[in-house]
Amino acid sequence: MTKTAFVNCNLFVGDRKQLLNNAWFVVDNETGKLTAKGTGKLNVAVEQQVDLDGRQA
Repeated sequence: MTKTAFVNCNLFVGDRKQLLNNAWFVVDNETGKLTAKGTGKLNVAVEQQVDLDGRQA
């Protein structure tokens, strides 16, 4: 399974009223599904990483 991490973003999560600042999320490239999310330092092994430069995701 190849995974891509999108880092350095402000992430909207539907069950929260506020954005997650300095967030990251990981997508399985084969299925397109979100596999992990968090804030701060990325703590998941991935094959690719994309810096979103503080944008909203």
